[in-house]
Amino acid sequence: MPAGSTRPSYLPETGETADLIHQFDWSTTSLGPIEQWSSTVRTAVAMMLRSPVAIATLWGDDGIMIYNDAYVEIAGKRHPGLLGAKLREGWPEAANFNDAVMKTGMAGKTLSYKDQEFTLFRNGGPEHVWLDLDYSPVVDDEGVTVGVFAVVRDTSERVKASHQLEALNEDLERQVLERVLEQGTTWNINPDMLAVVSMEGRFLATNPAWGKTLGYNAQDMRGFAYTDLLHPDDIPHAKAALAKLIAGEAVIEAENRYRAKNGVYRWFSWVCVPDHGKIYCIIRDVTDEKTARAERDQLWRLSQDMLARASYDGELSAVNPAWSVVLGWSELELLRNPYADIIHPEDVAGTTAALMEMAKTGHPTRFENRVLTKTGVWTPIDWTVSPEADNVNFIAVGRDLSEYKAREAELVDAQEQLRQAQKIEAIGQLTGGLAHDFNNILAGIGGSLEMMTTRLAQGRIGELDRYLVEANAATKRAAGLTQRLLAFSRRQTLDPKPTDLNSLVNGILELVHRSIGPSIEVETASAQGLWTTFVDAGQLENALLNLCINARDAMPEGGKITIETGNHWLDERAAKEQGLKAGEYVSLCVSDTGTGMSADVMARAFDPFYTTKPIGQGTGLGLSMVHGFAGQSDGAVRIDSKVGQGTTICIFLPRHSMDVQVEEAKAEIQSPTPQSSGGETILVVDDEPLVRMIAVEQLEDLGYAVLEAGDGPSAMAILNSDQRIDLLVTDVGLPNGMNGRQLAEAARLSRPDLGVLFITGYAENAVLNHGHLDHGMHVMTKPFQMDVFARKVNDMIGRSS
Repeated sequence: MPAGSTRPSYLPETGETADLIHQFDWSTTSLGPIEQWSSTVRTAVAMMLRSPVAIATLWGDDGIMIYNDAYVEIAGKRHPGLLGAKLREGWPEAANFNDAVMKTGMAGKTLSYKDQEFTLFRNGGPEHVWLDLDYSPVVDDEGVTVGVFAVVRDTSERVKASHQLEALNEDLERQVLERVLEQGTTWNINPDMLAVVSMEGRFLATNPAWGKTLGYNAQDMRGFAYTDLLHPDDIPHAKAALAKLIAGEAVIEAENRYRAKNGVYRWFSWVCVPDHGKIYCIIRDVTDEKTARAERDQLWRLSQDMLARASYDGELSAVNPAWSVVLGWSELELLRNPYADIIHPEDVAGTTAALMEMAKTGHPTRFENRVLTKTGVWTPIDWTVSPEADNVNFIAVGRDLSEYKAREAELVDAQEQLRQAQKIEAIGQLTGGLAHDFNNILAGIGGSLEMMTTRLAQGRIGELDRYLVEANAATKRAAGLTQRLLAFSRRQTLDPKPTDLNSLVNGILELVHRSIGPSIEVETASAQGLWTTFVDAGQLENALLNLCINARDAMPEGGKITIETGNHWLDERAAKEQGLKAGEYVSLCVSDTGTGMSADVMARAFDPFYTTKPIGQGTGLGLSMVHGFAGQSDGAVRIDSKVGQGTTICIFLPRHSMDVQVEEAKAEIQSPTPQSSGGETILVVDDEPLVRMIAVEQLEDLGYAVLEAGDGPSAMAILNSDQRIDLLVTDVGLPNGMNGRQLAEAARLSRPDLGVLFITGYAENAVLNHGHLDHGMHVMTKPFQMDVFARKVNDMIGRSS
């Protein structure tokens, strides 16, 4: 209601609820502003507010609640939130009962309930109460029912006393109230404390349980008044209870604290009945129960986890304060709405399925979902949920995962930063090794060229040959170094074919013997029925020779090398350990009896330029080349080694379904460099002028007519002309928007039979279509020898013609 508005005359001048009714903004409800209330509503409210009995008026189909001061005790801590609330939302735990009441009352009928039992959460936790309820319709001047008038009387104390008396009557005479002081067996062995007290409040007799609980025997207790051992705060309640007993009423579940002989107070629950001038009592020690209840209540209040009691129908019946801390919603806001309203729409189905499965099995469950905060943020919550025995409700414990998720994201970010740092370190090691090896090679080439210049100036032409030989050898060493680097990076050009590893080992065995020397014994163990694999045999021979040389270097005093082949079926677990897919593999293993490797050395064995050999005795690229080659061949490498016990290195390669194709052996006769048969024209495309110049001059020396271009567009201008072109020789990596592969494909649109020879510094899989070349296309890796280049060109022109 707007501030400063006139107080309606039908509202009493005093009274808490009257003030609240005057201050409440009723325009937000279906009743509308208080100034517009009908005479029916005003009259009913006026009568209700002046009644000493707890009354609530429930207006409209929603049951908008207005109640008096006496009803505040019924409302408990939900007051004043219930004022103006809808009945169903105000008392969610009694929603079904109230729905039925409102349906009947709004139909113009009356209802009456005697000692109706409820479990209410009006004070935070579950509370069993019994109520007398009378409902009658409120009818306006036209005879239309506009509300329900509810009179409420709390009969909990009377019902509890009645229940206790019923239980007491079953065994009262057997335990304490036999009205005999012979103190028979029941009296002496009963674990509960039994007592007979005079109407003046003095102990007349107590059983032995008093001594066990408080430390006072029957003789000690006979001298005490009932207040002598009471906690001072409990004396007023005890005196009131004694007055009821003197008046002839029973006292049920009266609780107070008694001081033990050691000075510690313990909580007792009393059931007492008067009879023939004496009071007979059963007293139970409830200290542990009170402590447990207090700890439970404290846990409920102080827990940082979200605790709740809820039903499978989607209603929350109790929540602890952590809900407000984590989500920002008040207890009343949470209890009046279905909990699905604050669950992320994408998570509702999963949450419901988990709860239904728990209801079906009776087993606790755990799940995660996102819950809406009052500020509109979706918060991740981890839930642990346990069913109650009634199969209607469950207890839920929720933990806010926001900080955990944030820390997890920070960890991922930190790991990514670490990976970047490791990459930078690896690149630094790689470039350092490259600079060292290439500087040595360049020094040899540069020195040879300088000496040739000097000797030419001196006229000592006969001495040039040895410098040419050394420069050429240095160039080949550089080519070998780049080839090993490409193997490590899995970008070398491979020519895989079906291969029998046993035959491969037998064919290279003589070279292995020559490479490792006479002090090393070599043994082979070839598997019977060995499967075929699809691999570049030449590169695999290089890898095998590398492994044997490494094994030799690990046995400076001599030893034994074993080369073994085998078939393997790797299941999911075994394949995962090798970094492979499950399936069938063949293996090629090299074992030695040498010094072995430590765990630290094994961890870095495949790093490029990492070596344990003395400076100048190893490049550090051998194992990294083997590792890269195996990976490029869809395989893997495994190292098993122990210091002092030798090393075994195995290459695993996928099984191939086709058999080895046996080719007829050809005599290796060194033929002269082929020459052009006359008239053939070759287009050379390369963006590096020096490389292009050398290729053009080599081809012109062979008798070919040569055209040249520095990029794709320039080459296309020539290809689109009427010029005869028998072969396109092109680099793969070209500038100006068209690479070698794209140039070849564009050229074949107008010249479909044109042969194409790609020359490249490395195998660009993306450009070369992952190694799959169309008919009439071939690839060569720079650098190459002139006679090899000439044979390839001659062979391709011969085929095309």
